Amino acid sequence: MSFSVEVFPSKEDVMANSDIECLEHAEILRSIGDYYIDPDFLHTAGSLGAILDQEADKRVFDDLHEPWYPPHYLSDYDYRNDNHEWHIWNDPWPFHVCQAGVGNCWLMASLMAIAQRKEILETVLPKRDYALDCGLVQVRLFVDGRWQVIKIDFYVPHKNGIERCSKMPKKQMWVAMIEKAYAKVKGSFGGLNGGQSHIAFKCLTGAEGKQVKINKDTNTDKLWEDLIKYYSCGNLLAAGTPNIKDNEEELKRFEAINIGYNHAYAILGFKEHNGHRLINLGNPGLTKFTGRFSELPGYDDRETVSNFCLVDHFLYYHKIFWMDIEDFVLFFTHFYVCEYRPGWEDYSMRQKIKRESGKDTQILRLEVHERCEAIIGTMKHCDGLVYDTFLNIHKCTPNGKCGSLISSTYASADDIHADPMFLDPGVYFVIPIFYFNAYEMVLDWKITSSRPVTFSFVHCPFDTYHGSFLQGLIKNGEANRDGANDNVFFYTFKGQRSLFVRSPGGLAPKGRKPTGRFIRVRGTASSSSLKPEEINSYMGFNRSWPVPPMRTGIIGFVTCSELSTSKIDINIQYTVRFFIWTILDWIDVISVSDYDKTLRLEDRREIEKKSE
Repeated sequence: MSFSVEVFPSKEDVMANSDIECLEHAEILRSIGDYYIDPDFLHTAGSLGAILDQEADKRVFDDLHEPWYPPHYLSDYDYRNDNHEWHIWNDPWPFHVCQAGVGNCWLMASLMAIAQRKEILETVLPKRDYALDCGLVQVRLFVDGRWQVIKIDFYVPHKNGIERCSKMPKKQMWVAMIEKAYAKVKGSFGGLNGGQSHIAFKCLTGAEGKQVKINKDTNTDKLWEDLIKYYSCGNLLAAGTPNIKDNEEELKRFEAINIGYNHAYAILGFKEHNGHRLINLGNPGLTKFTGRFSELPGYDDRETVSNFCLVDHFLYYHKIFWMDIEDFVLFFTHFYVCEYRPGWEDYSMRQKIKRESGKDTQILRLEVHERCEAIIGTMKHCDGLVYDTFLNIHKCTPNGKCGSLISSTYASADDIHADPMFLDPGVYFVIPIFYFNAYEMVLDWKITSSRPVTFSFVHCPFDTYHGSFLQGLIKNGEANRDGANDNVFFYTFKGQRSLFVRSPGGLAPKGRKPTGRFIRVRGTASSSSLKPEEINSYMGFNRSWPVPPMRTGIIGFVTCSELSTSKIDINIQYTVRFFIWTILDWIDVISVSDYDKTLRLEDRREIEKKSE
């Protein structure tokens, strides 16, 4: 049994060290009059990857016929402004973000939102003289659970002197350089095809985020209230339209007002206009929205707009627009929230666990010195995969034990999301809860707090973990009692993404007396509407699972991608141990069918087989 914890350097330390290293490297390049060439992201077709062939209107692996150019070798065209020298960024605006040959609107929408927050842009891409003098560019990204500096050169792929990927209007390099650094992380520019804006937000800011689904039935009053709350808290926002396939009527509906489908937009502001609630949106592409309120100026500050140059006027007019919230829920299927908190403390660490069955485990001990707001999240890596995770936060008792559950957070395999919570001074235990009993795992932890906190990792009995699991399940799950057996509960958890089955040790069919003896439980899960590989089941569904006498135990867990609409059939079996050396038999107890928000349970047959 072994445990280890690696605390990653703070963002400030990483950036300070990188500044020193890059400056030293730049001095060498200046002394020999040379430009930096990134040895880890060469100017090859492999680094370019499969990007959009605009002439053929399809994605192809584009053979490279021209060398990559530094910015000052690129051709001048309508987006350029000859009155400016090349620079990293200078007075950036959201409309300066111009998507081109890569399907990365999810990233571009995030950059549009960040363009309104100069302090974020300065953190991600600092303005350094050597970036232009020597071609050495540092981009700071939150990758693999930690802050990292991605060093790149300033050469970009082009075709006839025109950028193949994001454009650089007014000779500003910031969008193209961040895109290139992200492409390096992904392995190629083509690796940026397809993604989600809250993932991009996290990579750019280190802050957690989430995706919120909406549809035409969404309560617009509540949605407006939520969006205003997020925006007023300084959160970053973006939104996405549906991926429409083979639906000619839907395609026509979107094309009629020039809204892209399967496309991301930045959310830039809000206002009320003549009784209508309007959302300010930015398009990474170059399509002018033509629906209601499209005639309104994208910005209300007429003096600022009047000072725009011709390039800015053109981009601003075609990329920034207002949309009524009633139309927003008709054309958008989700929005993204980045819970960015400027000035908050930031802690990142990686915990490695290797333990034996039933042995002690290791949990996070958090000490709060003064009342603060905090966000705590973790992602679990096991066997090369990323798994969903719950976190239970318990107050520590005066004698150092795990006390009452005060909060639970949830993380999916795609992202960590935890609502901010207020913590009073004191000690807390943070316990990660998993769907099955893994003995070797890696946990990437992220703590963000409005005040400094102290943390460590401590050993605790595995019973502590088990008790926390049950507390969280009972407190946060929606319970449905088995009509055939009053002792069996079915819990839908976290928006019905998952189903837990719980029973005390006195399991027995309805009309029978519960046994006080030790039992073992197992089960199966199947569906007529889903493929076997689309259903994941754990715990007792894979093998016999012990439930001690008269104690609550988890029989099993089932999840699938469409759990709220799919029908899941579950068969539960149990065995009662009468004598320690008896060969155990399985007794078929109950059957569950037609799970679609309401569980209908039926007693298929009652058989009790005793062995003496």
